[in-house]
Amino acid sequence: MNFNRFGAALSVFATGALLLSACGSDNSAAGGNATSGSSSANVTCGGKKTLKASGSTAQANAMTRFINAFQQACPGQDLNYTANGSGAGVNEFLGRQTDFGGSDVPLSTDEYGRAQQRCGSPAWNLPVVFGPIAVTYNLSGVSSLNLDGPTAAKVFNGAITTWNDPAIKALNGNTNLPATPIHVVFRSDESGTTDNFQKYLDAASDGAWGKGTGKSFNGGIGEGAKGNDGTSAAIKHTEGSVTYNEWSFAQAQKLNVASIVTSAGPGP
Repeated sequence: MNFNRFGAALSVFATGALLLSACGSDNSAAGGNATSGSSSANVTCGGKKTLKASGSTAQANAMTRFINAFQQACPGQDLNYTANGSGAGVNEFLGRQTDFGGSDVPLSTDEYGRAQQRCGSPAWNLPVVFGPIAVTYNLSGVSSLNLDGPTAAKVFNGAITTWNDPAIKALNGNTNLPATPIHVVFRSDESGTTDNFQKYLDAASDGAWGKGTGKSFNGGIGEGAKGNDGTSAAIKHTEGSVTYNEWSFAQAQKLNVASIVTSAGPGP
């Protein structure tokens, strides 16, 4: 299936398809009662009474809604999802601890081979929801902030260290930016959100990032926090801080979200 990328709100700079990794089957759906939920589609209920899964914290809010819909459609059945990060979700699925894992990035070639061995059948990467990523910050007196790819990269690799740096000022017109030190907060766990964010910095910074990509943060500076909920909490309570969050966490915590300057806007 092909997914076209469309422009999103200017405050959302990157978006990825959040995936479920699960075992395929050569068999048709397991027998059970076909129960109609709140939608017009039929849901086939059967199999395990309780499914166990773990993984992406970016998927946690969506997963809560999925679980509620599943429980409504299939009374007596349940799904327990532990939001412990994409890396942990993949590892626990490969280690047979869970029925499926949630990840913000597809399985690597090596992971896919291990998943086939674990399943004894083809392993599936199933796109389930799109997860926008936002740059969020806490800076007293500044409710609106513009950044672009190169400037964001220099913030997150330590090349820019204060909020009144000329590169940031140039993007923010007459905004009174203080000389407050920048406090970077990053994901301490292996995170698909981190991987997608670093891919953005690598692609959009004109070489300013220079730290590569991957599920572990490579910036070399800052304070680590676990999960999107951990980075959200750290930002909320730390003056001068900046991080990257899945958009729904930024909205739920009412965090300030930076606008990202691109060729389409917003104008500095």
